[in-house]
Amino acid sequence: MFFKETQYVKEAIPDFSWELLPDTLTILKQKCFAAKTHFRGRDYVAFYAPSIPLSDGAWKFGGLPGLILKVSSQDEDKVNWVATRLELNYKGDIPIPNIAEHTYLTWDDFVKVYMEGFEKFSKRSRSSHTETMDFIKFEIKIPSEEIIHPTLHTGNGAEY
Repeated sequence: MFFKETQYVKEAIPDFSWELLPDTLTILKQKCFAAKTHFRGRDYVAFYAPSIPLSDGAWKFGGLPGLILKVSSQDEDKVNWVATRLELNYKGDIPIPNIAEHTYLTWDDFVKVYMEGFEKFSKRSRSSHTETMDFIKFEIKIPSEEIIHPTLHTGNGAEY
């Protein structure tokens, strides 16, 4: 939103501390078991299928004893991923981006650049108001899987 070009972040895959739960759910004919974790400001519940012995899932999620078929955040800004199809022994091409052609930021550097971008955007927006618009308040809320800044990504957003 605040960048002229895509920013790339390189970080180690998180080591999630999963708590296994007794809940079950059938997804795509697979019996799945629940687990919960906390990651970057959100609580998540995942459903994984032990019958598919892959310790992976959507986005950054992994580390459970089976393929994660569903992950949802437990907050008002619901982040949700659900598998829509399983295809075993897939024979097609899987596109792999050329990661060597990009410049990468660390997570901490990305947060800094992100917040600087928001501050510049906010200042530009305020400076373009006329005197008669001084009584108007704006709220910005940015949907994001990761809570980079609590005010921007939760509740009603940031007011300026």
